[in-house]
Parts: sequence; structure tokens; C-alpha cells
Amino acid sequence: MKITWIGLTLLALATAATGCDSKPDATAPAGSAVPGAAAPGAAGVEKKDESKPAGSMEEQSLVLMDKMSDIFSKNVADCDKMGTELDAFIKDNTDTFKKLKEYGETQSPEQKKAFTEKNKDKLEGAMKKMEPGIKACATNQKVQGAMKSMPL
Repeated sequence: MKITWIGLTLLALATAATGCDSKPDATAPAGSAVPGAAAPGAAGVEKKDESKPAGSMEEQSLVLMDKMSDIFSKNVADCDKMGTELDAFIKDNTDTFKKLKEYGETQSPEQKKAFTEKNKDKLEGAMKKMEPGIKACATNQKVQGAMKSMPL
């Protein structure tokens, strides 16, 4: 059975950002504004893409894990649809996955352990939510292709 590669990929996603603090990656405090700057969404100012995870690397990894678990759980009866949605999700978040991988490579075993312990319930909940989809679709070519394309 091919559950192992999916499980390892998901575990890599969940632990890629281990040990980081939980403060958002921002140059200015929350709620502050640059004097004279136009508000996001104003004419000529690009609005932030809210479909991408924001915040610390840890928060981003947990958001991605939650979104991925939703894809697995809602498509348990349609593996081809699961594969298509996973492929789109991975393509949309490739940059974030790469950053998480790079960040995870800088973390010590202690930091990784601390992340896992801190987020144990979330990690176990996501795996439990994904398990039926993993079992049902582990051998599906679209699902396998999508998961292999994940840059982790």
C-alpha cells in the first residue's frame, strides 16, 4: 500500500516549519500603517492574496495542512477529483512549500520536537481527517502525481 509516501509527505509538510516563533513575518507591528501609504485594495495598490497562508512559518504549515486535509476528506469518494484539487493546491502554494522546506532544514531536532509536541492535537486531527482519503486514493495516479509534485 502507498499510504507511507503520502503520510511522510504530509508529515514533512507539518514539520517543515518546526521550531519557529508564532509571530507573523511582518516588518511593522500589526495594525500599523506607513504614513502616506494607500490602503490595500485602493486604486493602484495591490490587495494581499488571502488564499495564501500568512503569518509565521509554523502558522503557514498548519494552514496548508488544514487545507490539504480538507481536500482529502471532501473527496474521499472521487479520487480523480482529489488528485485534481491537490495538484491545483500544490501549484498555488509551491513558493510557500519551498520556503517551509528551506526553513525546516534550519531547525534543530529539539525545535522539531517542540513543534510536534506543541501541535500534537492539530497534527493528529489532520491525519485522522485525511486517513479515509489516503486509504481510498493512495493508488490513484492523479493523487500520486500531485503528491510527488510537492516540493518537500
